[in-house]
Amino acid sequence: MKKHWILALMLTVAMLLLTGCECRHKEWTEAECTHPRTCAKCGETEGEALGHDWVDATCDAPQTCSRCGATLGEPIGHCWKGATCENPKTCEVCGATEGEPVGHVWMDATCAAPKTCAVCGATEGECTDHSWAEATCENPKTCEVCGLTEGEALGHQWTQATLNMPAVCSVCGAIDGTALDYTYAGHGTVKWNETGYIPFYTAESEESELICSIPVGTELRCYFPKTAGWYCTTYNDQCGYIQSTVMNQLINENPTDTSHANSDRTFDMKTIANASIGSKVQFGQFTLNSEFITKKTSPIEWIVIDKSANKMLLLADRSLECLPFSDQKTNTSWETSTLRKWLNNEFLNTAFSSQEQNYIMSTTLTNAANPNSGTAGNGTTDKVFLLSYDEFFKYLNKTQHATTTITYYALWHRKGALSGMPSAYWLRTTGVSDGTACEVGTNGYPVTNYCTDVTTRRDVRPAIWVSVP
Repeated sequence: MKKHWILALMLTVAMLLLTGCECRHKEWTEAECTHPRTCAKCGETEGEALGHDWVDATCDAPQTCSRCGATLGEPIGHCWKGATCENPKTCEVCGATEGEPVGHVWMDATCAAPKTCAVCGATEGECTDHSWAEATCENPKTCEVCGLTEGEALGHQWTQATLNMPAVCSVCGAIDGTALDYTYAGHGTVKWNETGYIPFYTAESEESELICSIPVGTELRCYFPKTAGWYCTTYNDQCGYIQSTVMNQLINENPTDTSHANSDRTFDMKTIANASIGSKVQFGQFTLNSEFITKKTSPIEWIVIDKSANKMLLLADRSLECLPFSDQKTNTSWETSTLRKWLNNEFLNTAFSSQEQNYIMSTTLTNAANPNSGTAGNGTTDKVFLLSYDEFFKYLNKTQHATTTITYYALWHRKGALSGMPSAYWLRTTGVSDGTACEVGTNGYPVTNYCTDVTTRRDVRPAIWVSVP
């Protein structure tokens, strides 16, 4: 019986195989990207899978199928453009932003431009008014910000050049030319005449402007101008010209006053002795300003630059003269220089009384070679001397005393700029080549390589060692 049942089952299966599936395929699932159309009951398929419908990758998303959402690869990433004054960091592809704008960096408005961003050039508001500087002798009215000008310069108002002063603008103090280069003729008295006076002219001509009338008997100091038959002189603080025939008792003489040198002029050596390094003291007298017209002198001011228990080193606060280092260009040294002879003779005896000279010490000086080249000179013993190159660096380098100015009297010999202007002064160290010597420039630094011709005039700043009680 059992065998019959098994046989019947096998026959049924065989018949089914021979006759095919009996499913009527009424429940289909539609084709998808990866699957064809499929019978939901029996799994039979029909046609092909649709395939993916890819959408290009973006900054934030990879390549993506528009039907099924499948992805492929990676997002391309943002293409950032840096933040600006007005916009934040921005993607140039999708427009996405990040952060904040950096903001404008404003520069204040000027007369030439309104308020302006230093980064992007954006502007805001209007230009300001000009900041005008009033017209001067040499410049028109000028905006101090943008340089715009209006009108014309005022022009200088020149005073007449005098014996010790060049022409000077009475408005701004500018200098034109030099002081009158006249040779001293002497002094004398105005001759008697019927009118009782003589004319005083602005120029060497009776056709020039009359300044005033000088009374008979007036004593005048006179100088030889360029025109024969005339004298240049000063009267009531004005410089002008008189005819030479109106003078008598005219005596040639040196305009430097030396009459005080042998006097017993009083001075306080204890006050000098108590002065500290860097301070100033008064010792001796010399013609400093325009006093050579009236034969007067003033106290010399010195800077204390070194000090010990019983002596101190004094350096003239200003340049007192303007002279050549030497009158010859060959075999020149401090030992043989005419400037050394002048300092230890004429200057010593002119500037100091016999009592003052008792305090001035004889000093043994070493005269080393120029630091760049040259030959050392012999040692000398002097009462008055110039600083050497080495002493300059020891006492003055990079101090306020490295620079100085010139006196009016030295100006009279220099024939240069006004008193009070920077002074280039000699050192006693010779130059790298024969016939030259070192100097300290107006900038306060010594010139040692390209030195100065010894026959050239340079300013003189004496130094002395004095004994103190």
